[in-house]
Amino acid sequence: MKNLKSVVIAMLVGLLSFQANAIVSVSKTQETKQLATVDLTPGQNANIQTFLSLTPAKYEQMTGKKMNLVSRYALKVAQKKMSKELMKSESSAKGASLPKIAYILLALFGLGFIGIGIVSDWQGNDWWINLLLTFLFWLPGFIHALIVMGKYY
Repeated sequence: MKNLKSVVIAMLVGLLSFQANAIVSVSKTQETKQLATVDLTPGQNANIQTFLSLTPAKYEQMTGKKMNLVSRYALKVAQKKMSKELMKSESSAKGASLPKIAYILLALFGLGFIGIGIVSDWQGNDWWINLLLTFLFWLPGFIHALIVMGKYY
């Protein structure tokens, strides 16, 4: 009886999460379109930073509309995508970009800290952390290099 009860609960949770994902994906595109109407042309960098620092409370204060859970999620997703694109454009503007395959090969051969250093222009702590993890053993350094790769590619 306990097994049947847990199976039914697991099926309900799975069904509800599937429906919630479908609702979020449909609403996310509508909310992203609405949030993307922020004017980014004059003083583009300042407006992007303003958008990235925008909180749901500030958004509600600016527009006068109360945000529901889905629109809050859409705001955070849009901010994350924008920050990722901003980081990619900054790294490519510096000219210190490294092809993705070269980055992966460096990480595979235990030199992931060099790839991270080149891509990040030797700024920040990611390459130091990767160097330490690589010296501890190859696998943690490799995993860290692949995780950090998401920031730059």
